[in-house]
Amino acid sequence: MASSASDHLSKDLEETDSDDFAKVWAALSKGEKTAEALESNLTNLEKKIDDLLASFEESERKKVEEVDGEDLKKEEVTPKPKDLKASKTGETPSTNGENSKSSSSTLGE
Repeated sequence: MASSASDHLSKDLEETDSDDFAKVWAALSKGEKTAEALESNLTNLEKKIDDLLASFEESERKKVEEVDGEDLKKEEVTPKPKDLKASKTGETPSTNGENSKSSSSTLGE
């Protein structure tokens, strides 16, 4: 009889282990599916953030180019202060920083 009680107990333990294993396996499978879904969502979110950053950077680059273009136009149209002074005195600004008499002003002298 001892052996039949031992066999019965052994079968109960095996069934319990099997049930526990099945439950653990199901929980792991569910957790894996949840992790895959989260990873997919994070990948999509990362792509959206990258797209937003690229759009923002492009917008900022265009603004900078626009401002730089306007600055260049202002420089072409608006004489620099030393250029104004030189034009009043009949001198032309030179590249080395010194003013020289304009050839048209020396003809009129």
